[in-house]
Amino acid sequence: MGYSPGERYGSFALRSVTRIPEYESEGLYFVHDPTGCSVYQLRNDDDENLFAFVFKTPPTDNRGAAHIIEHSVLAGSRRYPIKDPFVALMRGSMNTFLNAMTYPDKTMYPASSTVKKDFFNLLEVYGDAVFFPLLRKETFHQEGRRYYFDGAGTLEVDGVVYNEMKGNYSSHDSIAGEWSYRSLFPDSVYRFDSGGQPEEIRDLTYEEFVKFHERWYHPSNCRVFLYGNIPPEETLTFLHERFLRRFGAPLPEHLAAARSKIESQPRWSKPTRVRLTSPAGDQTDSGGGGATITVNWLTASIFDPLLVLSLEVLTEILLAHSGSPLHKAVVDSDLGEDLSPISGLDTDTMELVFSVGLRGTVPSRADAFERLVESALLDLARDGIPPDVVTGALRRVEFRHREVKGGAPFGLRMLGRAVRGWLHDEPPERTLEFEPWMRKVSEHAKREGYFESLIRAFLLDNPHRSTVIVVPDPAHVEREEERYDRWRNRRVGELEADGKKRIDEETAAFQRFQSASDDPAVVATIPSLSLSDLPREVERVPLNRIDGEAPAFYTLEHYTNGVVYVD
Repeated sequence: MGYSPGERYGSFALRSVTRIPEYESEGLYFVHDPTGCSVYQLRNDDDENLFAFVFKTPPTDNRGAAHIIEHSVLAGSRRYPIKDPFVALMRGSMNTFLNAMTYPDKTMYPASSTVKKDFFNLLEVYGDAVFFPLLRKETFHQEGRRYYFDGAGTLEVDGVVYNEMKGNYSSHDSIAGEWSYRSLFPDSVYRFDSGGQPEEIRDLTYEEFVKFHERWYHPSNCRVFLYGNIPPEETLTFLHERFLRRFGAPLPEHLAAARSKIESQPRWSKPTRVRLTSPAGDQTDSGGGGATITVNWLTASIFDPLLVLSLEVLTEILLAHSGSPLHKAVVDSDLGEDLSPISGLDTDTMELVFSVGLRGTVPSRADAFERLVESALLDLARDGIPPDVVTGALRRVEFRHREVKGGAPFGLRMLGRAVRGWLHDEPPERTLEFEPWMRKVSEHAKREGYFESLIRAFLLDNPHRSTVIVVPDPAHVEREEERYDRWRNRRVGELEADGKKRIDEETAAFQRFQSASDDPAVVATIPSLSLSDLPREVERVPLNRIDGEAPAFYTLEHYTNGVVYVD
């Protein structure tokens, strides 16, 4: 059937219809009038249908509430009050993807399946989880952080996210990667780690955890992405009946949360430098060459797809392989061992970060590394980039964007592109479309000095730059333990008269929660597939034989996004 803007589908209004030929799709944008929830379907003939609930969740501190909520909503909900409904769900599912991810400014819950009944089973459990989670205190203690006294009477902290982030901050490369972008955003929400820093996760309270969900997980702050061939009216009816009709009009605080704009980072007039330490591990100390130095620039907004794609091609030109000019300059410099894996263009934030890093070096070479990078960029801007290097980069970037890879649903890639701008109230198509912007980049590339002008504007003449130096330090772990001891002493000193007793009672309740078994009758309510739900016909691949003097040649017509494959 055809769709036209202005049509109504129950409580949903169809706001826009956009044909997107490169994906053989139609983009349909709906808004749920009672709550303000927005839904975007990339409708096509693909039977691997995907959905995702996406919430804007900018952090206001380093306590990791967004990350802990992501873990916790999947641990029991109003309709499915068991400890891990997703384990039961997966036993009766043919899903091709099922996960949840926390980003610096958003949290996403995607899942997909090629079986229609399975798609709605997944949607049922996911939707109930994100909108109506139980958020039990025991779940917070399990997934986030919990206090307990060990056998010696010492206060300790445990928890899935707490331990996960302790591991993250024990990795030299993770620390360097985290601060390579955070160092550029001292006045923005991106200065915080949405995953949480262990020393601050320890202070997150259960009440703050619950309030975070109340603030951000309202439909007015939800974007639902759909991909595939299921008619949108079926999914819209399902969303309204199962979830959205239970919400009234957005409360003022929810509306404020939904419309809260992530502000751009004010630009600097001069660069800055940040020095940090990491656990020494197997690396040498600060004098032995185990340090990483990164030079990082805050560049363009995610809202300009032409500029974003141009910077992606420029990154390909500079760093893609060992023969790329900036990559080669770093490796041949003898200032360190190798190019840092952190190097490249980071597009996970509202404003893009470009980084180039050196690992296996010493801190005293920071000045020399800055000069090396600047000199290599100056040479390219002055002497020009060879045309064949530009052509190769354009082809590689275009192929990478076009190729429909195996291993993950194609709809998942479309979700990532659409939500870039949609999260910030741009039309999903603006950051979803690739082909028209690739044509424009290719046209601009024919102009003499195009990429050289980008080097000048966003790198050489851009003072919003940070140099981050991360040094393996044998004393790092000892300092962390000292901070932990000071925190313990402070926390114990703050406990009320019955504080230790309450922690012991919570520990006992948590242990009972973990050891208790779910009611089999409740587990049985988790939707699952039966044999009758599965396709009965084997899918046959139609091959066309072309006869000739050579051996038989077969062709297969299939959507490959403009890429031709020959075996």
